[in-house]
Amino acid sequence: MEVFSMEQGDGALSRQTTPSTQASQGLSSFSAVQLKQKTLQLPYLFQGVRQLAELESVLATVFQTLAEHETKLSSLTSDLKDVAHTADKAVKAVATKSAVEIAAAEDLANRAAAAERAVLENAAADRAAEAAAAEQAAKNYFLDCARLDDLTRQTAAATNGIAAQQAAPVPVQSEPEVSGTFRVVHERVAIRKASRTTAESLGSLKKLDIVEGSVEIIDGVKWLQLSEQSTRLHATGGSGSSGSTTPERTFSSPSTPRTNLGSPGPVKRAWVLIDGSAVGAGTLLTLVEGKNSRGPLTPAEKLNLASSFRPGMADQLPGSGRLWVVTGGQDYGGIIVRAGESTQSLELPSKLSTGSTIEELELRGGRLYYRRIKGDGPDYGWVSCHGSGGQFYVEPFDDSPRSN
Repeated sequence: MEVFSMEQGDGALSRQTTPSTQASQGLSSFSAVQLKQKTLQLPYLFQGVRQLAELESVLATVFQTLAEHETKLSSLTSDLKDVAHTADKAVKAVATKSAVEIAAAEDLANRAAAAERAVLENAAADRAAEAAAAEQAAKNYFLDCARLDDLTRQTAAATNGIAAQQAAPVPVQSEPEVSGTFRVVHERVAIRKASRTTAESLGSLKKLDIVEGSVEIIDGVKWLQLSEQSTRLHATGGSGSSGSTTPERTFSSPSTPRTNLGSPGPVKRAWVLIDGSAVGAGTLLTLVEGKNSRGPLTPAEKLNLASSFRPGMADQLPGSGRLWVVTGGQDYGGIIVRAGESTQSLELPSKLSTGSTIEELELRGGRLYYRRIKGDGPDYGWVSCHGSGGQFYVEPFDDSPRSN
């Protein structure tokens, strides 16, 4: 085998012959032209080798750079994985929180809707109740107006009857309410021939005189109809201590001529004013001892008593209860009103005036729980319908309860 070598410097090509070369000389040989051609190709081969070496170096640098980039890429990939994991956790947390918030919002919306429905239902129920109450109030109002119209007509009829009675020489009086013994508490009180302050005077009574008679309510004014004995004793033709002919100042109208007690002529009836408030004075006679001597008032007498009463307090519209009139307590400034049903309960400071119209709220036995409609006294309270002696304190205008 032949070994070719090129020495540096001149680039001469030398051939050395080895034993193996010598052995194979006979097998192959290169022509001179072929050898020359190969020799001319050697520089290019070496240049290619050098370029390959440079390329190898460049490739090594590239591979190193790639390795560095791969390392960085791996680090970035790990960071990205961490970021993705963190983001996934954040997304899950946000989704969970959003779901909770959405559920809370839906629950709040449901509660708000339920509350709104309840408010609307309650408002509708309230409006229905108010409408029903207003309708009932309107019905009661019209019923009350009708009843007041009836009372007005009856009162007008009674007033006309009273006017006709007053035009007569001797008016028709009501049934006696209380009979008994009375004491004169005014300096002088005139005795009248009729139950009018303008009637003829039959004499007078002086303070502390004692007389007997029956109480009459004439046109809302209380008079005492003297008994026959008191009439004979004190009126014209009597022989009592008041029969002096000496002029006396009596409680009478200035326009009425005074007649001396000693004037002749028998007298069958005589009247004395008990309550002088109608003519500017107070109580003239007080009851010393007496008893109730009348039954219940007639409907006309009840209307007369209620219509002739002039209270100081404002009236109130009646409701659906039965109406009553106060007929007792004439000599005591009215009847007692208590806070409870029991007669031992607290007594209210003021009394319920005679002639007051009240509305029945509750009736238990002989006790009446009322509301004041017209009159003076407490607006609400309990009163007794009658006393232990059978005397009536309050009486209904009619015997049947009012219907709604």
